[in-house]
Amino acid sequence: MVATDFPAEDKFLALPERRLARPQPSAFITVQEGCDKFCTFCVVPYTRGAEYSRPVAAILAEAARLARASAREITLLGQNVNAYRAARP
Repeated sequence: MVATDFPAEDKFLALPERRLARPQPSAFITVQEGCDKFCTFCVVPYTRGAEYSRPVAAILAEAARLARASAREITLLGQNVNAYRAARP
């Protein structure tokens, strides 16, 4: 047998804290990554891995920080945002 699994790790801990060079009215927050659908035409499950949702507390903290830095519109990003599930801390 050959082990093919990767160790579990929090993908979003690797994201650097973004500094806004100048005040901007809009910003983006990654809330979900990966996909479990395996559509025949799509490579996301193979390149991004399984669906992983970021914890709500981390999303809210980043949104508050961006709002303090002048963001008034925040877009939530992910490969399949409709599949977002509140991650446990």
